[in-house]
Amino acid sequence: MKSYIFIFYFSLFVTGIQLISADDLTPEEVFTQASKEIDKNNYDKALSLLNSLITEKHFAPEVFFQIGNANYRKNNIGESILAYKRALLLNSSLKEASQNLSILKQSNEFVDFKEPPLQILFGKIPSSYFSIFLSLSMWVTGIGILYGIFNKNRKRLSVFITSLGLLLLIISLLTSIQRSGFKAVHNIHVIISTNSTVKSSPTDTSSNVIKLNVGSNIKVISDRTNWAYIETPSDLR
Repeated sequence: MKSYIFIFYFSLFVTGIQLISADDLTPEEVFTQASKEIDKNNYDKALSLLNSLITEKHFAPEVFFQIGNANYRKNNIGESILAYKRALLLNSSLKEASQNLSILKQSNEFVDFKEPPLQILFGKIPSSYFSIFLSLSMWVTGIGILYGIFNKNRKRLSVFITSLGLLLLIISLLTSIQRSGFKAVHNIHVIISTNSTVKSSPTDTSSNVIKLNVGSNIKVISDRTNWAYIETPSDLR
């Protein structure tokens, strides 16, 4: 059954944000100033500073995390959930964002698409570990080649070490590519409106199918003006 939803949604990926950028400050200084404004309860000013970083394409997970904090304190629950999800999209091991999102999920009961087992596994491994594994594989490969050069009588051991290094290198590269591929889902959106209802057809008078809680994920298949043909985590279309 085809269902439509009348919603106000935002992409997980930032598009077209136009805010005033901070002048004469480095990105680090802007971020520090924004954090201070949050501590002073100046949430609008903090958001202006943080969003200026996004406008200038400084897509750091910490920036989205603070955007989530500022919006949460303003009681903009949908925007805060969206920001925390963006932060975790960039760094899935950011514990504070994960904890805050978990609390919001319990209180708002929003639904997400199920993650593949490999995505869950890779998400628990810090990004730095992949860099270390890649460096180690390159070192092993180099050692194997040098060993063969200086110990020509033991070519079999040199070939074994080099092959092991190359195998580790291939595994680390494929794993890194696979991990990055999990994040490149461009049609996933987040509900930020508190009144989002899935309808049986794209008209106000059509019957309601289900309500989607703020923070829920959806896949937008196509859209038309204020309506979108979507897929929900429950496989409803």
